[in-house]
Amino acid sequence: MGTQSKASPDSMVIDMGDSIINSNFNEENWISKIKGILNKEQLGHEIDNPTNCIFQVPKSVSSIKPEAFIPQRIALGPYHHFRPKFYKMQKCKLHEVQIVHQRLKLPEFQLLFDQLKRKVKDVRGYYHEHLDIHDDTLSWIMVIDGLFLLQLICDEQPLEFVDSSGRKFPMEAILRDVVLLENQIPFFVLEHLLARSNPATKIQSLLSMTIKFCPRISPVALQGYFPKKSFECPLHLLDLLYNLVWFGGFPVGRDNAVAIGRQRSFNVWSALWDMISSLNVGFLVIPKKIIDLILKILQVLGISISLQFTEEKALTPTASQLSSVKVKFCHTGLGISFIYFTKEDTALHLPVFTLNVNSEVIIRNLLAYEAVIKPETPNFARYIELMAAMIHTTEDVELLKNNKIVMHEGDNGEVVKLFNGLRNSLVSGGESELDHCIKEVNEYYNSSWKIKFKNLIKKNVYSSWKMLTIIATILLLLLMALQTFCSIYSCPGIFKTSKKHLSLTSSF
Repeated sequence: MGTQSKASPDSMVIDMGDSIINSNFNEENWISKIKGILNKEQLGHEIDNPTNCIFQVPKSVSSIKPEAFIPQRIALGPYHHFRPKFYKMQKCKLHEVQIVHQRLKLPEFQLLFDQLKRKVKDVRGYYHEHLDIHDDTLSWIMVIDGLFLLQLICDEQPLEFVDSSGRKFPMEAILRDVVLLENQIPFFVLEHLLARSNPATKIQSLLSMTIKFCPRISPVALQGYFPKKSFECPLHLLDLLYNLVWFGGFPVGRDNAVAIGRQRSFNVWSALWDMISSLNVGFLVIPKKIIDLILKILQVLGISISLQFTEEKALTPTASQLSSVKVKFCHTGLGISFIYFTKEDTALHLPVFTLNVNSEVIIRNLLAYEAVIKPETPNFARYIELMAAMIHTTEDVELLKNNKIVMHEGDNGEVVKLFNGLRNSLVSGGESELDHCIKEVNEYYNSSWKIKFKNLIKKNVYSSWKMLTIIATILLLLLMALQTFCSIYSCPGIFKTSKKHLSLTSSF
């Protein structure tokens, strides 16, 4: 990048939102870059290397949950490398670098640096933001952080990390940071370093080792055989994971919207029916028995009408609702691109979703990566929308667990909470290859006579539901006032006395 003056590590990274007057912005570097472009020294490189794939997450995405996109223990690459908060882990990082350096029988560090410096312009081409750091500094970052990442990928055993204060961190805490979009290292840097290893080490190819590593961090179970040709030339670890999750593998031994769900529950109707049921009035006995009988018959037929209507706008019905019309859930070891619905046996085939301590962070970074590289085809986002639409209650989670669609050892409420949080981050848009399957599921669901009957009731009743709800609320308040009056002045002939109904008044 022309002549550049060295700066202290703490001044290497600039907050892109700061003014250059009030920041540590390196003016000499800026002038050198501009001169180079104007003199056409670098113009060819800028045009011929459109590999920008390591982005800073847009604030419109990260503002919902900033901690999901910022490294907490380990910084990889130039975006966060010189933040003081990571100095405690520097010694630990260098220790792991020395281990993998000896393990791979690599040349001395200075030689690795000298060789990688020749490719520093290629390295810069992978980062979307301008890196205001010296070529030497960037080259050393790539050697250190690249070897550290290689150590994580090569070692199949869980590692334990200790910072300078003696605090220990499990492997999961480090894997969380490795997947962050802003923490990515160009894959070609890892290949360059691994190619310098001694042939006697008999190390597998980087792609093979990384494909074996990805199931440890993937939110979707990766099973079966993954042909290398399908995943050649990944840009970085997150890019490879994204493609593995989408395409998945082939079973061994075989040939090879958001639409945010909004609910409004009219609990006043259930409360009103309870209150009416408590009345000991003769002319109401027969109508109450008839209504109760109708509700029980509908329940036996699988139609649940509990005087509690819900207004919904969702990508698909929930898992429980789909199950009520005989939709079966079948798990598959393939990727999310193989999600499909078969009308013959009414089966929805889904990959296995695994939930652990890092799942939310990994999902959010996969969503962020897709949003910047493939906003027109949000395939992974549509999959998360689909799962979020199907999971609204713990009963939905239990149903998917029983069918091995969701793998989680903890409380079902944690899964519901996860998808509630993700649902608020999703924005419908673009066209996904999953849209056809989703359309088929919705068409089958809406064609069921049970659902047609429900829709008919909603269509005829919901238009006047607001006014009826106001009337029901007034009636409920009047009955509560009457019940309170009778509890004071003794009117045993009007209300049935029971702890349940006596507690109703106090609850309001």
